[in-house]
Amino acid sequence: MAECPAVLLRHAALLLGGTVYLPSQPGVAEEAPMFRLTQGPGGTIEFGHTQILPVATLIEDQVREVAGEQAGTEGELAFAAALAEDVARQWRRSREQGLPYETRSHQLMDRLCGDLSACDAARLIPDQLLLWFRRAYALVPQADGRITAHGQSYEPIAPIPVDRWWRGVQERTATAVRAHLRPHAPALAPDPRPLERFRAHLAEAAGREVTVFEDPPLRITWDTHESLMSFAMSFPGFAQQDASKRWYAFPPGTFSLRAGPRALRDFVLDPGAARLQTRVAMPSARDAIHPFVSEMGRELCSAGHVEMVFCEEDLSPAAMIIKALERGVQVLLSGQGSRTRANPYRKLAESHAPRTTRWAAKRKGLMIIPWVNSERGRKTVTL
Repeated sequence: MAECPAVLLRHAALLLGGTVYLPSQPGVAEEAPMFRLTQGPGGTIEFGHTQILPVATLIEDQVREVAGEQAGTEGELAFAAALAEDVARQWRRSREQGLPYETRSHQLMDRLCGDLSACDAARLIPDQLLLWFRRAYALVPQADGRITAHGQSYEPIAPIPVDRWWRGVQERTATAVRAHLRPHAPALAPDPRPLERFRAHLAEAAGREVTVFEDPPLRITWDTHESLMSFAMSFPGFAQQDASKRWYAFPPGTFSLRAGPRALRDFVLDPGAARLQTRVAMPSARDAIHPFVSEMGRELCSAGHVEMVFCEEDLSPAAMIIKALERGVQVLLSGQGSRTRANPYRKLAESHAPRTTRWAAKRKGLMIIPWVNSERGRKTVTL
């Protein structure tokens, strides 16, 4: 179970109807302060503009945990196989039929949303609770109570440590969610057919790297030694100009997202919380380092522009992978959207790429990327 959120260890918070209300930070609004405790027997806690922490998110966390358990010992690989098929399917339908990438409307959490509507975490905890100095107080209305909140007076009783109270909330939530999901267990298990097809494909292949799907520029491969799946998109060779009007040639390469079965399972269940490794490869010039790639790990520097895709809740996990690959290639070729003004991250002369001219690059069929001060102004960045 997750540790007690740091927000619950604030000096004051009020729990009403399954939602934790946290005082806003001082200075957020003109009125000050956002909450206060008046002195004396009639002490009052006043909440103004507040931040909230929905306690009901514990239900979703528990659903993901149960779904992972329902997959069984081979579940991680089943998730990976199904994701690879879904990426290939969406890639083809978007290219051949011009259809948009799919949303998450058919994903696991969305399918169970209606089934879980009766399982409300707010019912598992006291309706009214005060969190004060890392202690939890049950609030009981009293005519002459010592605490007034939202127009009612309360007597704080039976204080317990917030950590212990939070563990109890988690345990009660887990028990209720598991009992509620028991009849729906078959819906939580992954479809076994993609895994069967994936294993049949591996049995017919030879070598360490097995191509699962290929439709240029997209390619999905499986590393049999490292049990690693790679979603790769190729990019063309290009010639890039620096601020001094010098040209440097870079060969074609690939930008990929890589992960093992467990990471892919976690990604399918909760894309925003998982991380897929980025990798940039230029096989024909192994000494050349792309200006947007880390020197040691060959990962895309400041890949936030790519990782932000995984927070777009309207996309399915497979659609997120395709869109992230497209954005990664865009960053590599133009630097656009790299979330920093440092374009590129290192000087082109430090990338070990050969010097060239615009005309020579054109004759070789390289993409031409000129330096445009208004769009590609940069500052020195030390990696």
